[in-house]
Amino acid sequence: MLGSGLFITGTDTGVGKTVVAAAVTRALRAAHVAAVACKPIETGVDGEEGEDAALLRRAADGALTASEVCDLRLPTPAAPLRAARAAGGVVEVARLSALVTRLRQRHPFVVVEGIGGVGVPLTPETTLLDWLATLRIPALVVTTPRLGTLNHTWLTVRALRAAHVAVVGMVVNRVVQDATTVAELHAAEDLTELCGLPLIACLPEVTTPARQTTWDSLARQFDGAALYQAAYALSDRTESHGDSMGTGRWEAGDPAV
Repeated sequence: MLGSGLFITGTDTGVGKTVVAAAVTRALRAAHVAAVACKPIETGVDGEEGEDAALLRRAADGALTASEVCDLRLPTPAAPLRAARAAGGVVEVARLSALVTRLRQRHPFVVVEGIGGVGVPLTPETTLLDWLATLRIPALVVTTPRLGTLNHTWLTVRALRAAHVAVVGMVVNRVVQDATTVAELHAAEDLTELCGLPLIACLPEVTTPARQTTWDSLARQFDGAALYQAAYALSDRTESHGDSMGTGRWEAGDPAV
């Protein structure tokens, strides 16, 4: 029996998925759910542990090792397909899935942060959305109130639904308190109406996401117990061995080994 989980995805890179993943993890743990968080692949990492993975590891009170949080680290700051090519190899998607499965076997709840948006290529044949669809856990969509968000968010939600990925709701991140534009002022309302999804939280823009006091402050914007129940109901907790996406293998210059 696998534990349940939640996949944190977003409308783009740089929308604050890591901050949301850390806050969600803290909210779950505050609700007495022994949640852990991982980011199976991270690019732009020149060292043993990336900034995003380190933040997620600390958000779960160090319950995981660095290699358990992130199994594949690539030095080039680009989409995984391009970053892997730059390192002389390819991404093994089955390896990423195996990390998530191992964590779900050992922990009651796993928060999984994706990379970029759902259309980001992992291999020539596989996008992040293709991989997410095999994990059988629901998604939480992170978006922002900036101009253009209606289109980006609607396309993301539509793609998730077309791939039969359950979506628990949306988080509008980086809300500016003194917003003056019509788009920003009504973003949350318009997104809820357009996408037909619950608004889980509206979070302010933060400048110090690495501090635990910041995570705990953001975590209070989430109902950890309700989020756990929603994700639990939508997670497939039976282990499957038939969906592995072995599209290629990691061969050269693997910095995660």
